[in-house]
Amino acid sequence: QMCIRDRERDLIREFERIDANQDGAISPGEWGRAGGSDPEFERMDTNKDGVVSKDEYVRAHKLQWIEAVPLWARLTLSGAMAGTITKTSTAPLDRVKVLLQVQSMSAGTSGKYSGILGTTRTMVTEEGVLSLW
Repeated sequence: QMCIRDRERDLIREFERIDANQDGAISPGEWGRAGGSDPEFERMDTNKDGVVSKDEYVRAHKLQWIEAVPLWARLTLSGAMAGTITKTSTAPLDRVKVLLQVQSMSAGTSGKYSGILGTTRTMVTEEGVLSLW
């Protein structure tokens, strides 16, 4: 959180440095004198009014740091997050499946669990929500 605020503060200072006439907007001329390119200016000018406001400038540069992270690292992190979410969300169903399988293997028992919803309900009421994981 602190890092994001520091980055935003730095972007505002940079905007104010580029905005030579201090009118709260960067014109194409001011952007050119700062060494910026036309395509970049057009990308930042999201409302297409011919100037870049402070909000447009900050929004355009806020997530630029992610481009500095190597692609392999971004893909690895994305895969790890997807795997974590998938495993966490499917674990309760797998636990229910195992309980039903073990129960069906026990010969001569009437069975405490019946169906997916019934088993889930029984587990939660008897053992708590964390029993699903």
